[in-house]
Amino acid sequence: MEKFRLKAKNSPSFILCPRCGGKIKRIAKNKVEGKVFPRVFRQQKFFWACAGCGQIYWKGSHWKKISKKLEKLFCSRKKKESG
Repeated sequence: MEKFRLKAKNSPSFILCPRCGGKIKRIAKNKVEGKVFPRVFRQQKFFWACAGCGQIYWKGSHWKKISKKLEKLFCSRKKKESG
């Protein structure tokens, strides 16, 4: 992201479906019942779906791992800039 000067909040990769490129929008939890694993349905409060292909997304363990990696990247960048 740094190399291309992308910012997460402005990057299309954070709002577009990686499968088809459709727009991802938040949907009501009751709309995904029976479409995701029962455990995921019970544990998650928020869901998003692609308007193009219907793929359903939630902030599970994969999201947490990616967020931690991005945080480490940004922290190391800030240290380099300030030190």
